[in-house]
Amino acid sequence: MTRRSKPPLGGLIPFFLMFCHLPAAAAGIATDPVEVSSARAEAGDLTSLSLEDLMNIEVTSTAKKGQKVADAAAAIYVIPGDEILRSGITSIPEALRLAPGIQVTRVGAASWAITSRGFNSLFAQWMLVLIDGRTVYSPLFAGVYWDVQDLPVEDIERIEVIRGPGAALWGANAVNGVINIITRKAKDTQGGLLTAGYGTEERAADTLQYGGAFGARGHYRVYGRYIRHDSTVEPSGVDSRDEWDGRRAGFRADWDLSARDALTLMGDTYGNHGPSVGSSASLTPPYSTPFDSQQASTGTDVVARWEHRHPGEGRTDLQIYHDRTSRTGPIFDQDRATSDLDFQHQMAARGGHEVIWGVGYRITSDEIGNGFEISFMPDSRRDNLFSAFAQDDISMAEGRFRLILGARLEHNDYTGFELQPDLRVLRKVGEHQTVWGAVSRAVRSPARADFGARDNLAAFPGPGGSTFLVSFFGNDLFVSEDVLAYQAGYRFHPADTFHVDLATFYSQYRNLRTIEPGVPFLETDPSPPHVVIPATVANNMDGVAYGAEVAANLRVSPQWDLDCSYTYFGLDLDPDSSSLDTTSIDLEGDSPRHQAQIRSELSLPKRFSVDNALYFVGRLENGGVPSHLRLDSQVAWMIRQGLEVSVGGQNLLESRHQESGGSIFLGTAAEIERNVYGKITWRF
Repeated sequence: MTRRSKPPLGGLIPFFLMFCHLPAAAAGIATDPVEVSSARAEAGDLTSLSLEDLMNIEVTSTAKKGQKVADAAAAIYVIPGDEILRSGITSIPEALRLAPGIQVTRVGAASWAITSRGFNSLFAQWMLVLIDGRTVYSPLFAGVYWDVQDLPVEDIERIEVIRGPGAALWGANAVNGVINIITRKAKDTQGGLLTAGYGTEERAADTLQYGGAFGARGHYRVYGRYIRHDSTVEPSGVDSRDEWDGRRAGFRADWDLSARDALTLMGDTYGNHGPSVGSSASLTPPYSTPFDSQQASTGTDVVARWEHRHPGEGRTDLQIYHDRTSRTGPIFDQDRATSDLDFQHQMAARGGHEVIWGVGYRITSDEIGNGFEISFMPDSRRDNLFSAFAQDDISMAEGRFRLILGARLEHNDYTGFELQPDLRVLRKVGEHQTVWGAVSRAVRSPARADFGARDNLAAFPGPGGSTFLVSFFGNDLFVSEDVLAYQAGYRFHPADTFHVDLATFYSQYRNLRTIEPGVPFLETDPSPPHVVIPATVANNMDGVAYGAEVAANLRVSPQWDLDCSYTYFGLDLDPDSSSLDTTSIDLEGDSPRHQAQIRSELSLPKRFSVDNALYFVGRLENGGVPSHLRLDSQVAWMIRQGLEVSVGGQNLLESRHQESGGSIFLGTAAEIERNVYGKITWRF
């Protein structure tokens, strides 16, 4: 197919760059701080806060309770929702590029690989992802289907990103980090909202929403959303035919039942559709069966949460959610239902101790429509997860020193009991410096695919008219992969206009997954008879990961902010002497050794703003993916209160570039093209 031409950008790039590198006064512009501040206030922009105020934003992911960013004994970064809006980003996966230390790799139009601190892949198994406390981590393959994690970006209050283990509070699979996406309360999204966006690659991102009130104590919002993504291209320039579109609708309602009780109900339903083009293994010549069909993903979720505040600082929370998901395609189908109950109690601080504890239960069941290429045995399964956790935050020396002790005990149906302890310390040195350290154990519990899956990868002819079939098998003896992680951090905040955050880590991994070759055997069903060349998953590899992450924020003036970060990462894997696997060690090359970014946010007179982001991602040794620079820019104009237009571009430096080395699921990785877009936002 002939690739569509893109509009010329030569006239736009100098305009964007001019404001990225020059303060308003140097560019010959007379600024009006009052006017700029007023425009920001009307938009509810968190970037109008001082850096000290931003460090005092309350987060919940590090301690399962309200806590200031500056007081967190963890490597945490908060992406405010208003920062996402200013960037021009329209999806959650792309928004995660704003967080330092996070590797975001776009594999195709509808697929991303996202993780921190190594082991990146299409199903990155080491990151636990939550939306308003509801896990979206898939227990089938382990990982996240990012194409269906979509929300109106205008409803995102913040994204809390923890780098490093969070299993003592959040449970298994929070090994290398936790991503918690938190939406705005209904009372903060009152009135109407209409957004309409169009781009050369992101073809549509449209939202219609309305929020109202239930008397004096209740508020609600309802929304509908449509998105459409154009296809990526193969390295040869041929269209990849992976375009897709999605429709989504949802609601949220919040009630203040009393001065101490609050109730929240929320839910979403969605459907994504797109072509699925490729081939699967076949036992007859030409030993490959092409397919050109449609794939679809649908789902519905409902969440109910009750909060009760006790006198003092204590509180009780009870959350229940249920979700159903379905994915259909030419390879196999899956349907899954999950119900989850989570109870936690935060006791009022006494004698320097602040204790929080909780229990949880989750049941998940699936039905698989097996195909020849991928099949699961049994084709339906129900799994139970029981959990309990406790944490004691001990404050000493008038709050200048804190010791945090915590642990989580879980029981799953694959490996039984798992204990995940955590020890953290934090020391405030004067008013402007904080040091912290942590030692944590976390596990990645087996997924369905680790235990009972079969993947027929390829078939080929053998001597005498025989047929050979290469197949991967699960292993019911597979145990949890685990990590013992050591972390240390330093925060320096010498002034209201400058802040530095440094984190270092050294992680020891055990029982990592390998693919071990087996003894060939004859199989007669399905026909014709064929020789299977098997490979089975096992736990025959250890490894260490190490590195450092530094982020700095500078407020050059009331109108101009700069954010920059740098990440250094190393991974050394060591297969056991018994291992015959020669491919799993390639995981060392799935993450770049160096990453860096610098972002500029500039507010101008007449309610204009110019925002730019420059990203550097180092070379991926696995697949030989070269390093690349990415420039994103947006210019926005608030015509009047409630009405804004914006134009911008992403990947402006190149017409297209590759970010991934591909996968066994998608084959050769696609190349990501430049996107130029326009958007109008009307609040009424």
